[in-house]
Amino acid sequence: MRARPANEGPGRGATLVAICLVLLGMAWASAQDVAGSGVGSDGAGPPLQDGIRQIHDPVMIRQGDTWYLFSTGPGIPIHCSPDLRTWALCGRVWFKPPDWFRREVPGVRDVWAPDISYFAGTYHLHYAISTFGSNRSVIGLATSPTLDPHDPAYAWTDRGMVLESRTSDAVNAIDPNIATDADGNVWLAFGSFWSGIELRRLDPVSGLPSSADTTLYTLASRPQPPHAIEAPFRVYRPPYYYLFVSFDSCCRGPDSTYNIRVGRAPVITGP
Repeated sequence: MRARPANEGPGRGATLVAICLVLLGMAWASAQDVAGSGVGSDGAGPPLQDGIRQIHDPVMIRQGDTWYLFSTGPGIPIHCSPDLRTWALCGRVWFKPPDWFRREVPGVRDVWAPDISYFAGTYHLHYAISTFGSNRSVIGLATSPTLDPHDPAYAWTDRGMVLESRTSDAVNAIDPNIATDADGNVWLAFGSFWSGIELRRLDPVSGLPSSADTTLYTLASRPQPPHAIEAPFRVYRPPYYYLFVSFDSCCRGPDSTYNIRVGRAPVITGP
């Protein structure tokens, strides 16, 4: 398990936790491998045991006394818990996805690997759309002033595309992860296979790409085929930034070779 504090809003008590492999018995799979994984229309996969279902790519945040878990699936399923033990499906970001999804990525089925963060007084949900084995991928953004579905202000607003990759590119724009550096700058890490893990600075208010720094930084790669590195997540513990990534292959039952590696650097852009 990996955990880090999120930027907190007044009274929110927002604490963000990202999970690498297992969350309370819920299996974790890479977004790269989720196509054909058996994720059902309710956003949950086949039962594991005692009624627990597979949840792919979970990430969670606390607002007030409630934990909210976002995961891969149709419309981005949202599960809620008061205690991290008892979970219930409590909504979706969309019941009808934005029309631009299928226009930009033909054949897209589910929304992959969401990452929830809180900054500038708003909850920012970055996510990926793609198809298995292709790097025609898009990272998008939705925002809401609150996570509480009973709050009259609750509403997810589509902010459109943040980054994209095409089949002619060396990168793959999936598996987004947001982190803030010691100076308050907001950064988006992403990447799966292809050239590896990349980093792009974001605007600290909108959560869209920054015009102050347009550099695409390379954080980590595996030069030998099949270039199996993905799913970045970063933690800041002064004086270092720690980059967690997944190596090798998941979702193959007893033949899975997925494993987690970590590196560190004194600045968020590496090396």
